[in-house]
Amino acid sequence: MKLKFEQKEFDVLRKFQNRMNAEFGETAYVGTDHATVLLDYSPELKAMLRPMPASQNFEFVIRQLKCSDCPAKQMFVCLDSQTEFLCSPCADKRIKKNKKS
Repeated sequence: MKLKFEQKEFDVLRKFQNRMNAEFGETAYVGTDHATVLLDYSPELKAMLRPMPASQNFEFVIRQLKCSDCPAKQMFVCLDSQTEFLCSPCADKRIKKNKKS
């Protein structure tokens, strides 16, 4: 992943924070000396961390995934085949929509 910044993004720390959030999602935290990106586990990896993993997948990648319903992006430790996720707000909208149906 390669990032290209503009001069205006360094005028104030808040602009840089907003740019990092746009690139990595709301889980990017920016300080004056470092940035931290929280990596979520995919459902498959979460299942593997339980006492008896049902799957025998042992290779995972760090990848930025895009929400399948909106432009939200987030960093994940996931299976190589995973290309998208469903963010919490969109999941809530789907649940509400299904309850109305």
